[in-house]
Amino acid sequence: MLDAGPWLQPEMVVKVEWLDGRPIAIELPSVVELDVVETLSRHAERDQTASTKPAKLSNGVTVQVPDFVAEGDRVRVDPRQGVYLERAK
Repeated sequence: MLDAGPWLQPEMVVKVEWLDGRPIAIELPSVVELDVVETLSRHAERDQTASTKPAKLSNGVTVQVPDFVAEGDRVRVDPRQGVYLERAK
């Protein structure tokens, strides 16, 4: 289970499990959209094969993204597993 803290955003709707008046677990949504703030530039030699690279998102979390994703792109990520899904439209 991933730490949910970095994925929480203002106005996000989450499900919370309570025990004796205290929160003990939360369920994150299946998709969040975040900006890529830092990643390596695309390498021409990688164009021939599918490859991934690390990308730091606006929440501070780093995930693996396809080589075509660039800084400034907005991406959709599954916060429950911490994986890239697609570029946001």
